[in-house]
Amino acid sequence: MRPLFRLPGRAALDSLASWIGAFTVGYYVTYNVFHRGGYHKRDVFIIATCFAPVSIGFVGVIVSTVGLLQIFPLILLSWAVAVILCGIVLVRVPPLNNIPDEYIVEPSPEDSFTGSPTDYVRFAIRQALDEAEDEGIGSTAIIGLIDGLKVTAITLGTVVAISTVTLLLVAQTDVFQLISAPLSPVIAAFGIPNSNLVASAILISGIEQVSAAAVVAETSAIARFFVTIVAISQIIFFAASAPMMMDMFNDIPIRFRDLIVIFALRTALLIPIVAALAHAANYLDLLP
Repeated sequence: MRPLFRLPGRAALDSLASWIGAFTVGYYVTYNVFHRGGYHKRDVFIIATCFAPVSIGFVGVIVSTVGLLQIFPLILLSWAVAVILCGIVLVRVPPLNNIPDEYIVEPSPEDSFTGSPTDYVRFAIRQALDEAEDEGIGSTAIIGLIDGLKVTAITLGTVVAISTVTLLLVAQTDVFQLISAPLSPVIAAFGIPNSNLVASAILISGIEQVSAAAVVAETSAIARFFVTIVAISQIIFFAASAPMMMDMFNDIPIRFRDLIVIFALRTALLIPIVAALAHAANYLDLLP
């Protein structure tokens, strides 16, 4: 994490929590570590915008919507590659590299450690046992349940409201096709078919991913693969993750305009990266 993404090693846990559980779980872990002094403001901003993707389970829903479940492992691998490459670039450019490295409480740096893989496993087990001794299982479970209910209350309203409006706009208007029109020739230049639909789907995925998947569900396999990887790699979507970031991390603060810029930068990076992955998969005859 440190050499590639300029993050403490403990940030790997936050990312893993998002991939396996949900981005909300990743935020919850990050929030707790941040308020214990384990992260400064830039760490949190980078983790939230680059390493808190939707969960693997939710990816399965999107992949099923586009009819590509038979290549699910390939999609997971491509997803990981896209997220990693975007993270390497974005942590080194504005606005992320301009966030101050300020702590809101007394800093609590992670322990320095080097050794063999076996030594790392032993070290991790010792750390886990120490953590378990400090907190009881019962009290931790109750606190987690209460916090989980709070997180649900924060996200449910925005998800339902914004997703419903998005679905109505997709079904009843051409607004997304009009707004995404300048993006269509760019996508076509990278050899992705159905560029008009793909461009609108990429824009829709910035709000809600399943609707974006539904837009391209009947197109070519390479277009469906492209939209799927871009959608699940954008990380910032304004039906849920963006409002939750701004609410949960208001000590930084995470601002709406910064999220717009980062979303645009991520999309600009993802288009050539995912186009290359899509053409490679097609060349190797891995697409259905």
